[in-house]
This record gives sequence, structure tokens and C-alpha cells, in this order.
Amino acid sequence: MMDEKDCLNTLLDDSSRIEEKAEALAEFIRAHEALARNMHISVVHGRSRAFQALYEALSKDDEQARSKLDGVFESVAEYYRRREEERRGRAKDLARALRQLQAGTAIVVEHHGRKETVALVQMNRTRFIFEYPDGRRFSAPVEAFVEAAEGEKVELLTDAERENRELARALAGRYSAQARAEILDRGAAMLDALLDELAATMKRINDAPVGLSRGVLGSTVGPVKSISPHDQALVKQITAVVCELTRRTPADRVVRKARNYPNHEVSQQILDALSG
Repeated sequence: MMDEKDCLNTLLDDSSRIEEKAEALAEFIRAHEALARNMHISVVHGRSRAFQALYEALSKDDEQARSKLDGVFESVAEYYRRREEERRGRAKDLARALRQLQAGTAIVVEHHGRKETVALVQMNRTRFIFEYPDGRRFSAPVEAFVEAAEGEKVELLTDAERENRELARALAGRYSAQARAEILDRGAAMLDALLDELAATMKRINDAPVGLSRGVLGSTVGPVKSISPHDQALVKQITAVVCELTRRTPADRVVRKARNYPNHEVSQQILDALSG
């Protein structure tokens, strides 16, 4: 945690850029806000205490330093005001660009530093809805929009296809039992959606970001894939349900579907399970 002296050294240093001063002050305030939350008191009180601590760290009779610190606070506030104006201006430009695109247009979005190509569904006032090729839909602020994906195409699923895919994904959720019963009731009509969702899930697992594991052994384990437990469970659940469908529909139909499926990894997953 940054202490008062370290923060003041940056704030009162004439050679420090305004960005550095703003970050130092923000870090100092965040620490006091966190402390306030841990003590179960108002975050606003923690923020106020941060400013008070900085003034108290100054020499009581150093009016020049107090005046300089006041000026730094004003400069930092102005810096954030300018940044917010720039953000709003950029957001308006992005919203305008999104409104000019038709539903179904392939666009590039960025989330946590990762860029992905998706299909635009709808633009609202300050947010837009997009759809992944597997039918998952999300709402995002306009700042997540990067650009139109020239030359690329992402097909929007029909309502029926998206419903089947959502039902398949529910196999790894809290309503897994209900989803399983519904899928088995629909029978072979769900095979395409199940195999397609299995392919999408495996792709998400294969494309999972790599990073250092958290915890005590993180430094010794080294880089690991950040795989979603939901996706890991979904692979097992879909495979199990497809196998169970062979007892409710002609088994050769399921085998034929699996054998002819264009994704070899999916095909092998199902065939191995059926022969196991």
C-alpha cells in the first residue's frame, strides 16, 4: 500500500507528468476505500480520509506546500474531466458508426484485451447487442466496438437454432436436470445443436487465454490455461446426453452423425464415448 509520503513525493514533484500524479492519487484513494470497506464504514469516508491524510503529512506551517497540493488536486480533477469528455466524444462516434451498420454485420469487439469477430444484432442508446457464431448473445458498451470486420461474415442463428443451443448450454447450469429431460424428449432433433455446441465449447477451451495460476504455487506451476469450469462440465454433459440419445433413437443414426461431423475432435469425442 502506498503511504502518504510516497504519494506526496509524486504529487509535489514538478518533473512528474499529470498522468503519473493522477495514477498515484487514484492508487492512494483506492487503498483507503478498500480499508474503509474492510472496516465496514462508508467508502466516501475512506476517500475523505485519504485526502485528510495527505494534508496531515505536510508540515503544519508549510503553507506553500499546502497551496501547491491544492493546485495539484485541481489539475488532476481537470485531467479526469478532459479524459471523460474525450471518452464521451469517442463513445458518440462509435455509437454513430454502429447505427450505420445493418443487423448481422460482422464486427470486431474487444474485451479484456482480446479481439473477437461477432455479428451485430442491435444498437441501443449507449450499448449494443452482439452474437457469437454459437448463438450466445451479449450486451456491451459502445467502447467495446473496434471496427467492422471487412470481408468476414458471421451468420446469425435462427430463433429455433439459438433456442436449441441455449438448451444445450443449460446442461452445465443450475437447471441441468430440466435441460437434460427436455433434450431427451426432443430426441434426434437436438443432435445437430448438441454437436455444434460441443464444437463451440471445445474451441473455447482450446482458445482459452494462458496466464499464471493464482495462489501460493502460481510461480512454480508456470503458465496455465484459464479454462472455464462451465465449459469443462459442458463437454462431459453433452457427450453423456448424446450417448443417452442412442438408447432413445436409432443408434446408427447417432454414429453416422458423429462420424460425418466436420470437426474431427468432436467426432472422435463422441465415437470414443459410444465405444467405451
